[in-house]
Amino acid sequence: MDIPYKKILLTLVIGIFSVIFYFGLTLDFNINKSASKNTFDIEEIKLFYDDSSKFTLLKNAKMFKEKNWILFFSPNCSYCKDQIKLISGLQDRLIKSNISLILVSTLDQKTTGTYLEEYDISKSSDLYYTTEAILNESIQDFSYPYTVILDKDHNLIINHKGVFGFNEVKKLL
Repeated sequence: MDIPYKKILLTLVIGIFSVIFYFGLTLDFNINKSASKNTFDIEEIKLFYDDSSKFTLLKNAKMFKEKNWILFFSPNCSYCKDQIKLISGLQDRLIKSNISLILVSTLDQKTTGTYLEEYDISKSSDLYYTTEAILNESIQDFSYPYTVILDKDHNLIINHKGVFGFNEVKKLL
């Protein structure tokens, strides 16, 4: 079975150009372009105290404990519900382990309050509000729930996208 070399060469050239074209469109080799947005820039996240315009920046929030668990969530997120249920069951252990809990909701105060009452979670946490737009600007590839654990000097200990499972939480306790 003789296959002309021209057909083989044409197939190889088309294949090589297809690969180059594919990777040329999907890979960004411009290093400086991504330098302007880190994968994690928590310092400038605005935390609102309530539905008013009063806020603080997360970098100015007081962190007194050795580990400070910050959970960015939305009450209408099903994965967040799983995370909140887990936290609800561990509140006493978090307190005993000297871990503070800071909840940051992207929905309004009334909706969030009703949601958290269902899980009796407010006794061990501080509650703030922010917007999804602010989180998308500060955290590349943001999705709910999003866990950040900082030490009292705001140094990053853990940065976790998705449900922070029981096995991960056990390592903190």
